[in-house]
Amino acid sequence: MRMSVKIVSWMCIYLSVVIGVAPVAATEARSLSAQVVEQITSAEDLMLAADLDRSRCGEAALAFAQILPDLDDTTSPRTRRDVAACILWCQRRMSPDDREAMRRGSEKQQALWRRVEEVVEAQVPAAESNVWMQGADHFALQNPDRPLLIVARYLEVAERFVGTPESLAAQQKSFAYQAQVTMAHKPAAHATIFSSKPTAKKGAVELPDSGSQKSAITLIKKLYREEYARRGREHQQAFSQKLLAIARATTAEPHLRWALGSEALRLAQATGDLPGVLIITDEMASWFTGWERDSMLIEVLGKMRGDAPQAMLSLLADPADAAASTIAGRQLALKDGRWDLGLPLLSNGDNVVLKHLSSCELILGEEASAEEILELADAWTALADDLPRSERDAAIARGGIHYQRVLPMLKGVTRQRVERDLLQARPAMDRAEGIIDLFPLLGLEQGRFQGRWKTEGRVLVVEKNDTGDHLTVPLVPRGDYVYTVEFILRSTGEAMFLIPIGPNSLNFFIYPKGSAVHLINGEMVRSTDAAAVARPGQRQTFTATVRQSGEKIQLTIHLDGVTALEWSGPSITQFGNHHMALPSRPGAFGLGAWKAEVAFYRATVRMLSGTADPLKD
Repeated sequence: MRMSVKIVSWMCIYLSVVIGVAPVAATEARSLSAQVVEQITSAEDLMLAADLDRSRCGEAALAFAQILPDLDDTTSPRTRRDVAACILWCQRRMSPDDREAMRRGSEKQQALWRRVEEVVEAQVPAAESNVWMQGADHFALQNPDRPLLIVARYLEVAERFVGTPESLAAQQKSFAYQAQVTMAHKPAAHATIFSSKPTAKKGAVELPDSGSQKSAITLIKKLYREEYARRGREHQQAFSQKLLAIARATTAEPHLRWALGSEALRLAQATGDLPGVLIITDEMASWFTGWERDSMLIEVLGKMRGDAPQAMLSLLADPADAAASTIAGRQLALKDGRWDLGLPLLSNGDNVVLKHLSSCELILGEEASAEEILELADAWTALADDLPRSERDAAIARGGIHYQRVLPMLKGVTRQRVERDLLQARPAMDRAEGIIDLFPLLGLEQGRFQGRWKTEGRVLVVEKNDTGDHLTVPLVPRGDYVYTVEFILRSTGEAMFLIPIGPNSLNFFIYPKGSAVHLINGEMVRSTDAAAVARPGQRQTFTATVRQSGEKIQLTIHLDGVTALEWSGPSITQFGNHHMALPSRPGAFGLGAWKAEVAFYRATVRMLSGTADPLKD
């Protein structure tokens, strides 16, 4: 890969100043030939370049592998271990495709790659974990200006002695030194909402005069008087989000946009919605010239109680305040679930573990290898035990998200282990994301079903019958939601899902030749995608997203990620059901089948706004 002179010049400065590369320690250099010293230096340079461009990891791994035969018994054992650690680091950052390309390269490349794999696959007695950890600690003390090479040494201990205390400690230290490297790579990734000052966007307008502001707020309160009348923190927060969404779309009438945004901010402040306060003030500053975000934040946060609002006030005065960054970051990420706002703050904080984990996550991004993602998942999961009870679910859920992300990249024993860890993390993930598991709510003994139903362990099964069989989930959504079901159609026939919209529950049928919804304005609406079909014997995922809080209703149905149906219409639309599959309790969720045997493995609801209320008998 060719690089511009500018990039090469910058890299030279980076290597010499930020990383401080030195070929080998002077006391060891005397035992090596000048040629080997030059080779090590060149390989380390490639490794540092590969940290900026991971496509070069294979090139760096081969460069280190080429040196191995020259490191005989007269060479310092520490030098041989340094080289082996660098090989492991390079190999771990390569994609499976890049590794396979090495195996199929030229004869010379294949030979060198076999050396790489021998180093990676070498077995070391677990009893030596303490000795290896001491060696890594010694290297770190002797080379404080070479953080990337320190990362490699600790990574090797973490990888070779999995399950030992030394492995966990090495993993944490590896993250710590990686943070030093990554901060130099992408400082912008660590910018926080407090260090980034918003500016008015193109098309921003002046603030409306006080008279227009007053009349607009009066109109908003009249239009949404029923929403204002409903009590409860969750509803008022959801109403705040709804007003903000309407404000975003109200571009032609500045006085109404201002009123909607101001009321959304007032409700966010009243309900303690700190992410809402930050986002609304930021967006208002982009809509209106003369809107001073920081001044408004000082006013609003000053009225809110708790350590987090006070920490945010400190960050307005000094965005680099490490203690305040930790307090605010923990609130936003670990309690409010807004990792996009919280991670940058944690990366600038004074909690060492949180700082290093969040820094690595910010930098790795979508380019992370399977090994790196798995390390993040394990680290967040392990950290949960050391966190207060109020933050544990969030850390476990964060680990679960990374387990979910890495699972398709894995095979064999590692995949089985991650599947088990993901299953254990699932309840915390559901709680952190506000997901309601519907299965515990189902009570066959309560008679809310039609047909023959049974359970097979954790699986709910409806047996094949000649009618439309269904089971009511005793939950009624009062707002927007996402309804997700994992199922297997075990026979011919159709799987059925009851989707509540207002006081009704639509039937959605899926069968091997297509899918359709009953009924919208008296008509059956078929899927527009031929791929949205049932596949008997295969586990599939049905997802319905319903938005019904505004003047329009929107319904989107996905099957295994394929869009089966997209529909929108006025709130006065008439919804009905197939006359042979009428729901026993319209307005509630439900599962069912039409002349089919269906196994349901999981059913969840995530409210996007409003609440989910128990069905009243």
